[in-house]
Amino acid sequence: MALIHREIILADLPSDIIRKIIRLELDSINAMKLVSERWNHHALEYYQDRIDRPDIPTFYLDVEDGNVKSIRLQILEHEPRYFGVEGWTTFAKDQFCHGLFDGDSNHQWFKKEPSTDPNLNIPFARCTRLRTLIIKANLQNCANLDIIREVFRNVAPDEIVIRDIHGCINEPFLLARIRHTATKHLIFYSDRGLAMLGVDSVQRCSFYAEALTCIPSIELLMTGIKHQAKHSTLQQQVQGMAYKIKMVASESLGQIFSRHNLLSTGSEYCLRVTFTNG
Repeated sequence: MALIHREIILADLPSDIIRKIIRLELDSINAMKLVSERWNHHALEYYQDRIDRPDIPTFYLDVEDGNVKSIRLQILEHEPRYFGVEGWTTFAKDQFCHGLFDGDSNHQWFKKEPSTDPNLNIPFARCTRLRTLIIKANLQNCANLDIIREVFRNVAPDEIVIRDIHGCINEPFLLARIRHTATKHLIFYSDRGLAMLGVDSVQRCSFYAEALTCIPSIELLMTGIKHQAKHSTLQQQVQGMAYKIKMVASESLGQIFSRHNLLSTGSEYCLRVTFTNG
């Protein structure tokens, strides 16, 4: 009888109290939906209102030939059930994009690989915002683009990272994404040298210039073996790229600023180059 009495009290709580409990106990939100129809209504109401929902710091998507090879998600340690990833594998701070993450002891990485039937709607529908979306995919493959478009239909990331640039990046596709979303920052990552990031390509520099009319900054991130690159050579390449971007930029773009930072850790180096529209 005591249990029944307790359930009746929970079901009869005022709506404003129910809403507060839901916000404080997100990890149990699925269980709270079962208390009563009103509890279920307010839980669904919480999902629909993005203002007070948690952020997703980082979401990583690896797509090959129209199949999702891997999904990796960074969230707070107590949030996996809320985001529907409690069955995913946890792992320590990842190094799949060297130099991108400062690390946060309050966050945990979760992964699902291979992901044969990914439901990308659940985590994105339950977050206020996605800070960083990392994409590893051939952007010329139409099947890959269908999956990536589905992600953008659900969430607009603050920052987009294109990982492992080994060829054409499909400039029209990326321009359409940053023009129609709230994206503020674009990062291109390569572990195969600045040539893969377009340091010698007028077409790529033209894309960077056009993208800077839509977003405040673009960053190029490159990693490699230290003995394979000289600081002076990298600096000359960066300056050459900045000159090309300025040459192809439209008059409306204004002044373009560039800066670079070279970090060495053991036998490896990490070069960050940032272009901003002044």
